[in-house]
Amino acid sequence: MELVVIADDLTGANACGALFAENGFTVETKFHWSEHSRNSSVDVTMVDTNSRQSSPVVARSKLQEIIRTYRANEISYFANRIDSTMRGNVGAEAAEWLKQFGEQSIVVIVPSFPDSGRTVRDGLLYVHGQLMHQTSVGDDPTTPIKDSSISSIIHAQTVEATAHVQLEEVEKGAESLANQFQKLPEKEQRIVIIDAVTNEHITIIAKAMTLCELPMYPFDPGPLTYHFMKSKLLVKTGKPSKQMVCIGSANQLIEAQMNKFCNDRKLEPIVVNPKWFLEPYEHECISKQAERIHHLLVTQDIVVTTTIVPGEQRLSLQEYAKQHQQSVEHISKIITNGFAMFVSNLLSKNPSIRGCFTSGGDFTAALCKISGADGLRLQQQIAPLTALALLTGGDLDGLRVITKGGSVGELDVIDTCVRRLEIEANKEKDMEVIE
Repeated sequence: MELVVIADDLTGANACGALFAENGFTVETKFHWSEHSRNSSVDVTMVDTNSRQSSPVVARSKLQEIIRTYRANEISYFANRIDSTMRGNVGAEAAEWLKQFGEQSIVVIVPSFPDSGRTVRDGLLYVHGQLMHQTSVGDDPTTPIKDSSISSIIHAQTVEATAHVQLEEVEKGAESLANQFQKLPEKEQRIVIIDAVTNEHITIIAKAMTLCELPMYPFDPGPLTYHFMKSKLLVKTGKPSKQMVCIGSANQLIEAQMNKFCNDRKLEPIVVNPKWFLEPYEHECISKQAERIHHLLVTQDIVVTTTIVPGEQRLSLQEYAKQHQQSVEHISKIITNGFAMFVSNLLSKNPSIRGCFTSGGDFTAALCKISGADGLRLQQQIAPLTALALLTGGDLDGLRVITKGGSVGELDVIDTCVRRLEIEANKEKDMEVIE
């Protein structure tokens, strides 16, 4: 166990934990009366204190007990799951959190949960575009909320000073935001409320928290905690294993998905022009690209290779086949098999590559055939028409792959798949250490 997330009710604990579980982490929910000991078989422990309707004194007492218990068990990371409508004892818990984790610690309050219609702008909480206190949610019979101002809600429960970061500041990027975080202690502002209306804003905040050198603790419904903590959990066993992204299909969607992934990860795709497989005298170009990938693997944990040539019109197989008096099927097979051979050779010569993302069913099948695989041992669906599996038999026996249809998926699907491969690779490392 590396991460403990404390929640004030069971529904919230499970909802937050599900974000980690659906992305491959092992998650366990415990109750406040449970035995709280370290469990090496679990990545994330959710703890329900059942204190949302308790008095601030009781809520702080339960929080203190859970934190002290798990810190004594040498847990590395902590977060607090709060209600997206700020019900409960958020201000009192933030004050107790700062008391427990020291004067340099920063509590980051982001109630936004865009997928559920919860957003924050100008420090005000909105539910589906309407101020929260004006909605039926604000009229909750047990914990009503009469003010949509997050700072007002916090200050009703604590005298700790708060800072507020406007949306415009978030949109300046993670580095700028991290610099603002760094200055908070000298201003004696250790609780910061941040605007966010999209998932992208939450991702920026998470990255800024990672860049900041101060101890940062998320207080949110789950998305910020997940995005902030997942990278920390991924590297808990050391540097991530190498992963390879292979784009063997060619259409506008997969090109957009690849471009987003490369831009977000600051990677340059290694392009293997499909024409090279059709012209024997171009094999030298293929060898040069393979050499480039070998060198990149020394300094990079992820490499991307593709037959999509940026800025060029896609090769018309119909025209090429007609010019050379061959069938489209024959030309397509030459390109697919050539790229599969290229990738298979790279994987065979680089055992540090522990996972491979492939796009295009024909390409994936060709890779299996050329490497001598007997089959794919399916493990889980990651997204529609996107499956996690193990290659069985052949030169790449045991290689973990995620295969995706070329014309499906959200824009960020490649990032989702690669992160899952990283998680699985780290689990393998853990098993090796245990053995």
